[in-house]
Amino acid sequence: MRNVCNISLLVLLAAVSTVPAHAAQNSGLDAISAYQGSWSVRIVHHTTKYSRARTDANTVRNECWRSNDFYACHQFVDGKSAALVVYTYDTKARTYATHVIVGGTGPASGGVLTIADKTWTYPWQDKDDSGKTIHVRIVNTFRDPNTIAFRQEVSLDNRTWIRTADGVEHRLHS
Repeated sequence: MRNVCNISLLVLLAAVSTVPAHAAQNSGLDAISAYQGSWSVRIVHHTTKYSRARTDANTVRNECWRSNDFYACHQFVDGKSAALVVYTYDTKARTYATHVIVGGTGPASGGVLTIADKTWTYPWQDKDDSGKTIHVRIVNTFRDPNTIAFRQEVSLDNRTWIRTADGVEHRLHS
């Protein structure tokens, strides 16, 4: 697969949304403000056709700001600039568009985010090594305002999911 095997950065981008329960109740871009700050992230990748077993631990810092119809977070992983993530919000569909820009690697990638209560889901599609479309999603479940459990999954039919990674992250207080 082109991107799923090298998905650690995207897992971090999606999983860092440790949003307090009340933030998910806010409408529009204001909910994204919970990205601001630093987080301790631990990811356990599983052995599957789409991933190899390993454990990653990182510190992620997000410097975020809002400008009218856009919300942006410059993300640093272990002190190094990793990506700029820009969000927009569709009030009719109640979904977010995400635009991830990684320096020096080509064009931006895009996706969506849906929020349902304490669950934030980032779905997208990719191609496996044979060119077959696969569905990928990262699902965040909030345990409390400072802790999130997340999982990454892949599917060939968008119904049966194979878990490729699990993680937990904690807000770092200054």
